Amino acid sequence: MATAAAPTAAWAQPSGHTYRIGWLAPGANLDNIDAFRAGLRALGFVEGANLTIEPRYAGATPEALAIAAADLVLPRVSRLGLLYEPRQRTSMVPPMEAGARSLGFQLLRLEAGGADDIDAAFSAAVRERVGVVMPVASALFHAEKQRLVRLAAKHRLPTIYENRAFPEAGGLMSYGPDLHEIFRRAAMFVDRILKGSKPADLPVEQPTKLELVINLKVAKALGLTIPQSLFLRADRLIQ
Repeated sequence: MATAAAPTAAWAQPSGHTYRIGWLAPGANLDNIDAFRAGLRALGFVEGANLTIEPRYAGATPEALAIAAADLVLPRVSRLGLLYEPRQRTSMVPPMEAGARSLGFQLLRLEAGGADDIDAAFSAAVRERVGVVMPVASALFHAEKQRLVRLAAKHRLPTIYENRAFPEAGGLMSYGPDLHEIFRRAAMFVDRILKGSKPADLPVEQPTKLELVINLKVAKALGLTIPQSLFLRADRLIQ
């Protein structure tokens, strides 16, 4: 048996973070891991509160153990958490679920109707072993971006947002429309209306400029390595 700790984990009293501990063994032995859990509880680490244990069981061969160890250190994400407001249920959630399925991911719905629900949604994401959280753009989440960023850091959950205000506030990354460009274009529509154009006659425009923003400091804190291909595509890197 071997154990592996997440990069920021330490054998000390908890300090408001949720730690992830890797448990690597050639076979499942519940007595051993239960004793390990009991020892951690005695030191103040409680699963579901400030601790997550990630067990990986492999065969006794070095090759099988190496594969399981690699999965513990750069695990493959299979479950995505979609954080959304109830009013978005019918319009935005089903298309995103379909897109996730087409890419081989399972999408877990995380509903938040108010600010206090956001905390419970992140706790559910940890409990359900979600690998990445994606908040759907909304006025609530924009107003609560500091809470979102804080909870993502507390639970060590990589989170992808819709605009750069979130990584600028300490989130991991964003991919979405350039809001500055959108509002610049909005001024042009106002100009046409003020000069006599009827609003109903103006065309509806989709955003034409999308931007990828990555907070490298947050990525490092989460123990993530940004792929070179993604690194090169970023429009902005926050150090």
